[in-house]
Amino acid sequence: MKLICIFDTGIQKLFSIKYSKEKDDEFLRLFKSWDDIQFLENFFDNNKQNLCSGFFPSDFVAHAVLETKENANIFKKQFFEIGNNMSNTKLDDLFDPLSNKTDDNQYALRFKAKDKSSKHSILRIYALKISSNHYVITGGGIKLTRTMQESPELSQELSKFDIVKKFLIKNKYLKIN
Repeated sequence: MKLICIFDTGIQKLFSIKYSKEKDDEFLRLFKSWDDIQFLENFFDNNKQNLCSGFFPSDFVAHAVLETKENANIFKKQFFEIGNNMSNTKLDDLFDPLSNKTDDNQYALRFKAKDKSSKHSILRIYALKISSNHYVITGGGIKLTRTMQESPELSQELSKFDIVKKFLIKNKYLKIN
């Protein structure tokens, strides 16, 4: 496992985990997947029941593919603009707590980002918050269900939080009291 710097503006820092068995870090892997028509068609075909559940405004695979590619481009541009100081948006504006359970320590560092310019954004990037405007991307995916636990792909993302958190503590990137 490696920690890859996506950008460091001095005030804002975005890192991404590169898992040992993966070719790319999570940030790059996600955006490559979301730009790959064949990947998206296969994903939506394999998740047709969830696509038709009403969480996403259309049950047509072709529409979902086009909408996802468009949202991914907008989403990626938001990160690009933040990293190049072309936006007043901060990483803390883009990421929200994964859970509203503020009194539960296990959720204190878990965050999610989605394209906030889209009413029906189904793309998610999951990250651990290290400090103000400092995040480490642990994974992400396409959310077609109300909760992560309802999706086999996204439920796997929950375990990545703990794996990355242990890695960050072991390598002294993160200190927990």
